Amino acid sequence: MRNPRLVTARRRSISFLGAALALGACSHSAPPRCPPKDVAVDIETFARELSTLRHLPTSKPVQARALDPDAFFERFSEKVKREAPTGYAEKLVTTFRAFGLLPENSDGPEGRAFVDEHLAGFYDTSAHTVFVRSQAIGAIKGLGPLAERVVLAHEIEHAIQDQSFDLGDLTRLGDDESRLAANAVFEGDAMLVGIASAATSRGRPWQDVVAEAATLGAVNATHGLATSMSERPLALDGSLLIVRERMTFPYVSGLSFMSDLYRAGGFDLLDRTFAHLPTTTEQVLHVEKYIAGEQAIGVDPPKAPPGSSVVATGHFGELQTRMLLAQCLPIDEAARAAMGWGGDAYTVFKDASRTGLLWATAWDDESAAEAFSTAVAFRDSCKGAASFLVRREGTHVAVVRGFDEASAEPLFPAILASVGERPAASPPLGPVTLTKYIPSLLRWTVSGRRYDNAYLGIALEAPFGLENRIDRAGAAIAFEHLRPLAFAALSVAPTRVGTNASQNFVRDYARAIATKWGRAGARAMPLGESRRNLGIGTADWKEWMVGGTTVYFAIGLVPWCDRASLAIAVGGEGEGGKAAVEKWIKSLKKVGASSPTVCADVLF
Repeated sequence: MRNPRLVTARRRSISFLGAALALGACSHSAPPRCPPKDVAVDIETFARELSTLRHLPTSKPVQARALDPDAFFERFSEKVKREAPTGYAEKLVTTFRAFGLLPENSDGPEGRAFVDEHLAGFYDTSAHTVFVRSQAIGAIKGLGPLAERVVLAHEIEHAIQDQSFDLGDLTRLGDDESRLAANAVFEGDAMLVGIASAATSRGRPWQDVVAEAATLGAVNATHGLATSMSERPLALDGSLLIVRERMTFPYVSGLSFMSDLYRAGGFDLLDRTFAHLPTTTEQVLHVEKYIAGEQAIGVDPPKAPPGSSVVATGHFGELQTRMLLAQCLPIDEAARAAMGWGGDAYTVFKDASRTGLLWATAWDDESAAEAFSTAVAFRDSCKGAASFLVRREGTHVAVVRGFDEASAEPLFPAILASVGERPAASPPLGPVTLTKYIPSLLRWTVSGRRYDNAYLGIALEAPFGLENRIDRAGAAIAFEHLRPLAFAALSVAPTRVGTNASQNFVRDYARAIATKWGRAGARAMPLGESRRNLGIGTADWKEWMVGGTTVYFAIGLVPWCDRASLAIAVGGEGEGGKAAVEKWIKSLKKVGASSPTVCADVLF
């Protein structure tokens, strides 16, 4: 007989997994949001400041309340029950299991632990009130008073949004894909205001700081380098990729989306976006598709086999397709393989012997369809990943799980036939011209083999024989040579050396490198760690081998600012590759002011 307490805990865990994924609850991977000790301190004045900054009027005072941890948890639980569609969390968990994204023995983070460590505040649409914790959450302890300003600014902006655009509309979006996309607008706008408020308080031009954060956040998300900024280990640090990415998507990709639109047309364009919310995660990930009014290709959920019952249907979208492929591919390769997504629909069914999946997908062109079908088929060689049966016809790809080949064969024609036509494009905002923003981090002055970056305060020389790969793997600059393999990269880690946050950054960076240069599922095998003098400072230096290969790599963190470090990543195969990157390390020089401009822009 099952223990009733364990069953209750399991149900609670499923409930909060669904709530976090559906409602976009605050995550430790998002910029920190922590309440002030006394939330009532001049809340009216602060709300007026934010209203002026955002160019949105308030028709009534913003209400805010600080609650102790127990009351905060109870209030959030009530919000979850009220706003999440009936059965939503259970269906989401079943769907993720059908896609092989969630193991059978995992329901996600336990509810109370998740809230205590990762939820700093929320806006309740029914009470029209901002609720914040009276104690700092685990994810942001030790980050300083500026974080207090950001959480309150973020949540007050939600209250201001509600007065202008009616946040209640978001809870009525039943489709998971459209819900994710719409939530990115609300959270992206609140992120913009929170960062702008923090930058303004530091005397920094907030438009530049927001643009830097948005662009680099999107780059790092694409390369799997979103890390916890917490000063201590957290339960969610080890969560599954799909859980982390769905939680961070509305914040990171939403900020990038809204920042791009702000540069194109200011706050007026942002206001109009609330009246024409994106309907797919593709539109959020590729703002030009939203601007062009490119809609998803119509796809009907495939019909379940006779004698089975339908458990869940829906649209999976580009974001989750990317995460599915990232189980077995480097995340940047997974992003490219998912990039031609045009539309999809799935059906999860159950019969007497199994739970199965039927998934119909449509792609922008045949090359995109081929890239996707190849990436899905690659899962067969990926240790621990669920395998699928795949059939492609032109731009349509059918995916099946839960059948052998003989049983699946007759299902493919009907799945492929469920794909319809793409609706005519209808630009939602009229003519809009996007302006590409190049982060200061990537603005290098080049003279021969010498590279200078005044923003970072560093100069270096390109290694002989290695090709420049600016904007590769979330780095400020990177150099690569494939045969024999050699690579060197310089990044900024928004954390102090020696903290849990720095350990998280190095851990995720090492995983990304191992996945990129090893076979599917390759691990980073530690070789050792030390303190190493690099000329620009003393680095915390760690070395690995990529499991199953002869690839060596190392990551060093050098203190650079009060709140940031330089990350040096080098590696390769054989003595020749190692000699080339060692020479590159010796070329690193600090130039310019003792405190580079980048230090002023790292707010936390």
